[in-house]
Formats: sequence, C-alpha cells, structure tokens
Amino acid sequence: MLLDENPYAKSHWTYKRFIEHRDPGSGEKLDGLILDTLRTMQLNPVDNLQNIDPGHLATLTSGSQQHRDRFFFGIFQDTVEGGVYTQELNEAEREGRIGTVLPHPDYPINVVFDIGKSDYTSIWFCQFLKDKVLLLDYYQSNHMSLPDYIDVIFKKFKAIGTMVLPHDALPKSWSTGRSHWEVACDYGDRLHFEVRALYKVLALQDGIDACRMLFKNMWFDAVKCADGLDVLRNYRYDYKESLDLYKDKPLHDKYSHGADALRYVSDAYNGKYVNVPVKKGPEKTNWTFNDLLDENIAV
Repeated sequence: MLLDENPYAKSHWTYKRFIEHRDPGSGEKLDGLILDTLRTMQLNPVDNLQNIDPGHLATLTSGSQQHRDRFFFGIFQDTVEGGVYTQELNEAEREGRIGTVLPHPDYPINVVFDIGKSDYTSIWFCQFLKDKVLLLDYYQSNHMSLPDYIDVIFKKFKAIGTMVLPHDALPKSWSTGRSHWEVACDYGDRLHFEVRALYKVLALQDGIDACRMLFKNMWFDAVKCADGLDVLRNYRYDYKESLDLYKDKPLHDKYSHGADALRYVSDAYNGKYVNVPVKKGPEKTNWTFNDLLDENIAV
C-alpha cells in the first residue's frame, strides 16, 4: 500500500504508474498482469470534515486556485509555466471529466487529424454528443503513410463515422497531383466513412479561445488519452526572456501538433467545414488493410 499526501506534479512516478498506467522510466503502457494489481482511491478533506479543525480547513480553501487544487482537491499539478490549457485541464480533473470514458453506442466515432510533414501527425478519436465531446483515444507518430494510420485507426475501432482533416489537406501535391483529402476519400469509399475538411482559422488565438469554451464539455479517457493529455499539459506560450513576458503565440514544438488536433476537434464540433463535395463510401465494409495496399492508391 502506498499513501501519497498532497500530490505534487504529474511528472511524479506515482501519477505515471497509478493514474496513467505507464512505466515511469520508459513511458510504455503497463501490461494487463501489472494493471490487475493496481488500485487507487482518493480521499479529500471534504470527505472528512468532521475531523478537520475549521482553522486548518480555512487555510486549505484559501489562496490561489493552484493551492486549492493541490491541498483541498488533491489534484496532481502541472509543472509547465505558461501552459495554454492548464486551467481547463485542472478544472476537468476537479469535475471528474478525466477518467474512464466509454464509447456511446448511438454515436459515430470521428478521427480528427493534424497532419505533420517531417514532424508528428496527431489523431484524436472522439464522439460528438449533443452537449458532450467524448475523447476516447489518442495517437501520434511520424514518417508514416496514410495506409499506416488507417491501419492504426481500424485496429482501435471496427468502424468510424468521419475522418476530419485540417485545411492544409486540400492543396494538391506537386509530386502526385492529388491532395491528402482526395486520397483519404478513396479510402473512405472502400471503408465506408465520410471525409470532411476544415476551413482555416485566420487567428490561432481565436481557435484556442473556441477550444477553451468547449473544454467544459470535454471528457477524456485518462489511460487511452494519456499521451494526448501529456501533450496538452506541455503546450505552452513561448517565453521571451529579455522582456520577462510570454509571447502571444504558443511555442511550436513537439507538443504543438496534438494541441492543434484538439483545436480541430473544436472546429469540427462547431461545424467549421469547407464546402467541398463530401464522398460517402459504399455499403461494403469487409475491406482489409492488405486490400487497400493492393489497390495501389497514391499518397
């Protein structure tokens, strides 16, 4: 048994092992045998008010929100200064919106991309309910082709409703004469999913603000979205040391792509699609990954 009072940072090994179910050293997900041995239970001051001195309780509930989150709500803290979504993530934890999230059987699963070139391509797996966005899973990698990502998608879920691509999927490639959107539509025809493209939001901060507004309706699976949550926790505004202030734009680094993909989740939920013809696939759904490779579709 391990007791951890006043949890410190999400970088702590206890958070990685017991909450994210990842090996603290390698970052790899723990296997089933180890998971069966792990249990957590959270007890906060509100669960033991009759035994807490009122004066001490007052100190726990006063001070900054960060102080209250740690000492009253028992929330592991983000260590990144200038985090773009730190407040929203802490609020989601306080409200229990980061935990176990199961797919809703009556709603299709959407896959929302941020397409990388030499850097990461990031994908959020989500469902859009009337008043909720369920973030079911997250995946990122680089130097992979579209068939590889589609293989990953259909290993995680048997079917998807819509593949959402960013605005930069529309221009045609000089090397193939085709766009990412057109290639994705070819796969949609074979695997029976819809492909939509988002229009470009001119101001990055406008997109961030829209995502913040939707955040209160977002529910994250803590285990399957662990890598995505780590990205969001580390997505931060660039700091200009000579002026001792943060810039207006977030730092562009390895955490940007997953954060951009979440911003596209917000855009998709709000219906910010480009008016391009939407291709829907046929009823046939028994295509295999090898079938797609045999079709020799150019990427």
